[in-house]
Amino acid sequence: MTPSNPFGAHREARNEDIPALLQLMRLFYAEDNYPFSETGASRALAEFLENPAYGVLLVAVVDDSIAGYVAVTFGFSFEYGGRDAFIDEIYVDAALRGRGYGEAQLQRAIAVCKSRGVQAVHLEVEPRKERTAQFYRRHGFSDHNRILMTRRLRSGPS
Repeated sequence: MTPSNPFGAHREARNEDIPALLQLMRLFYAEDNYPFSETGASRALAEFLENPAYGVLLVAVVDDSIAGYVAVTFGFSFEYGGRDAFIDEIYVDAALRGRGYGEAQLQRAIAVCKSRGVQAVHLEVEPRKERTAQFYRRHGFSDHNRILMTRRLRSGPS
């Protein structure tokens, strides 16, 4: 893919984007050895897109193809003074990395959060991905010496 626009076009995802998003999600999950269920991911994407209160899913379009995405989910935090957001996933096609697409996606996600009254944006980085952590630090994110912990209430995606 060669970009016609230096950072591609960004727009909110639509239902017809689900097949392309599933392809990118499969690649993203494989990079980090996360389990991936196409059925579960497809169902989650459809539910997310039907419920704007959950958040926003932005896609980066390069040469008429979806080349990346960022999923932002909304919540509420007393600690941060109100509505907060979590960048649940951000992914750029491997062939386009290092060209500013990830930065453009991050900036677009932050702009959407600001426009929707979000007080704080959170994300997580795998401990082994120090280069990625440095990228986020350069964009104003900071570590806060906490451990993200999760308890599944239902079994994984199906």
